[in-house]
Amino acid sequence: MKRSVYGVGYNSDKKNYNSKHIGYKTWSDMLKRCYCEKYHSYHRYGGNGVKVGNEWHDFAVFAHWFDKNYTKGYVLDKDLLKPQNKVYCKEFCRFIPKRLNVLLTSYKRKENGLPCSVSKNNVTGKYKMVAVLDGKYKTKGGFNNPEDAFNHYKMLRQDYIINESSKMLADSVINSEVHEAVTRWECPRYSL
Repeated sequence: MKRSVYGVGYNSDKKNYNSKHIGYKTWSDMLKRCYCEKYHSYHRYGGNGVKVGNEWHDFAVFAHWFDKNYTKGYVLDKDLLKPQNKVYCKEFCRFIPKRLNVLLTSYKRKENGLPCSVSKNNVTGKYKMVAVLDGKYKTKGGFNNPEDAFNHYKMLRQDYIINESSKMLADSVINSEVHEAVTRWECPRYSL
């Protein structure tokens, strides 16, 4: 079978699944993140060891799973169930609300070596944290070291996300498997 999509992807059942299928863009974008070195975020995916499981190289197999699991407007997540998972596969991928995915996304590593959302006041020598939660800024300063500032940020962010996840569970926006994974999620100190 010719692997014509980013050098790995193919379709074993073009009769039932083709590029007009609603899941084709999700599949193609997943392959692009992992196998297209020119993709702007390749360094966070393929360049960081993330790959697509062999079974999902076949669009027909992915599309069959997609049809059973997709919820309109949701996005594919590979590492909520297994933190730092590096393989897109049916065992660990789930569709989650885009808003939840954004809440769980980490910010870029700072060049100054400080944890995400922590900065130092060069006049006082104290540290502060800034959390942006649904577009609202929460700031607290006066920390003696970056660890204390980050731990406050981490607690604030995790509590907020768990509270939002609980609301989503109550409203049947997510299922208990996703909610349980959110309650185990830990805010990373750094991201790529």
